[in-house]
Amino acid sequence: MSFNADTAGGPRDGLVCYYGEPEWTNARFTLVDVMDNLGGTGALVIARQQNGSVETRRVDFEDITGLDELTDGMDSESLAGYQRLELSVNRSIYCQIIWPQASTERLLASLTHSNRQSQTV
Repeated sequence: MSFNADTAGGPRDGLVCYYGEPEWTNARFTLVDVMDNLGGTGALVIARQQNGSVETRRVDFEDITGLDELTDGMDSESLAGYQRLELSVNRSIYCQIIWPQASTERLLASLTHSNRQSQTV
């Protein structure tokens, strides 16, 4: 796993493990935090290599109901600067992710902004 030093809002590399799956896989995470003309909220887009093709999943900010930091297994030097999170969608565990800590800060800011936008619509 390597840090992808794109622009501040660009994609970030990390790992994902979806609920019910036994293994972590390499993934690229992109935060899309602009409202579209149809009133939709921003989203977290997760792309991973799976069985020779790229699988992409979109999680709308409005569907994220939980975000918990996990510390198990994060004491390795190779994971310095990374954070492990458990993401819940519609009150069910959706996945765990390991990504740069700055991405968590940006996700929290995006969720806060999205929540304010949905309350004014």
